[in-house]
Parts: sequence; structure tokens; C-alpha cells
Amino acid sequence: MPKTLSEEDYEAIAHKVVEALARRLSAPAVPAQEPKLPPPSPLVPLETPHRPGKLAYRAREACELIGVSYLTLLRLRRRKLIKSLPGIRHLIFSREELERFVHSASDDMDARGSRPATKPRR
Repeated sequence: MPKTLSEEDYEAIAHKVVEALARRLSAPAVPAQEPKLPPPSPLVPLETPHRPGKLAYRAREACELIGVSYLTLLRLRRRKLIKSLPGIRHLIFSREELERFVHSASDDMDARGSRPATKPRR
């Protein structure tokens, strides 16, 4: 059967808690260490003249690059106007696909002088 605590027991516990807090607060603060990242691999350069930047972008990054909202990007993908990389859990868009879409959209606008026509909704 559990023992009920008396007022003296509560006072003793409270006193120990206050002492522990006082010790912690009076101890010198330990400066936070920055996480040490491994140096970049010398075998795979991050950027070269032939391969600047990333090769693929997540959906949010792709939105910022081509200047559309996230929902617009999803709608473009659903309409098969832009393709994501297959077989990956997250939506990843290749740089070439983003460039192709932007250039094809600007070519369509140049040829027609306005926005490209869209299919009517059902």
C-alpha cells in the first residue's frame, strides 16, 4: 500500500528541488557548439562550369524558381504540362524539366501574343 506524504515530506522534497535548481543556475553556462559538418568530398565538385547548381529541386524550391504557387505546380503536373521524377516518394523536378517548361511557356506566349490556350474543364 502506498505511503501518504506528510507536510514534512513535501517540505523536504521542495527544499531538494530548490537546491538542485540553484546549483544549475549558478553553474557557468556551457556555450552551444556548432555542429561539425564533414568537409565536402574532393571527388564530387559541388559546382563546375559544366554543372552549376543543383540537378533537381523539391516542389517548394521548384515553385520559387519558376515563380508559381505550390498549387499551380501541382495543377501543372496533373495536367501533364510538367513532369516530376518517377519512383521517388517526394515530388522532385529536374532542372532540365523546369527549364523546358519555362521556355515552352514563353515560346507559346511569343507565338500567340497572349497566354497559351488551356483545355476546357469537364
